Amino acid sequence: MRLSCFDLDRTLLTVNSSFVFCKHLCKAKILRQREMIRSYRYAIAHRFFGLSLSQLHREVFSSVLYGVPLALLVKYAQAFVDERLNQLVYLPAWERLQWARHRGDYVCILSSSPDFLVQCIAKKLQVDSWEASRYVADDKGNLCAIEHVLLGKGKAWYVQKICERLGILPEKSIAYSDSYLDLPFLRAAGTAIAVNPDSRLLAVANQLGWEKM
Repeated sequence: MRLSCFDLDRTLLTVNSSFVFCKHLCKAKILRQREMIRSYRYAIAHRFFGLSLSQLHREVFSSVLYGVPLALLVKYAQAFVDERLNQLVYLPAWERLQWARHRGDYVCILSSSPDFLVQCIAKKLQVDSWEASRYVADDKGNLCAIEHVLLGKGKAWYVQKICERLGILPEKSIAYSDSYLDLPFLRAAGTAIAVNPDSRLLAVANQLGWEKM
């Protein structure tokens, strides 16, 4: 048995799922236009001006998602996945996922996107397991905190733990990602594949001879 682990945003999908889902919520009038604009500004700050991924999650959470009923988000996440997912998949990576399932790999998604969204996507793609950034609801069912943001080191830890649990040798694992921030995750696997890599990951992939998609 092999282990095939996929990042989600700009790897299995052509987009950032969280941002596109926010647009979906805005269209449904769950979020206001100004909240969408605020989310976009934070995303720009992360991509170009050094805002960390953890800070991005926490800023968007505190200004946009805090207090929103979790059940409502799950409902709209499921509708979003049913309506849009087929249009958003990155075909080469999706084909690798299908091939991995066909040959009997244990297939998982490891994503920094919110768990309520990743869960719906993972179910739709029929993977064996998934892990994501964990969001917490209070006793009334409203979002109240972020338990943790799943970063590259956390993804690497899950690769190790899944291998140990299933008795898979690490060299029999494959990791797919687009981001330099996932370098610990990619290095944890026996085979690393750079999918639509950002400039820093592209340089590493070229240096180490990793496959690029």
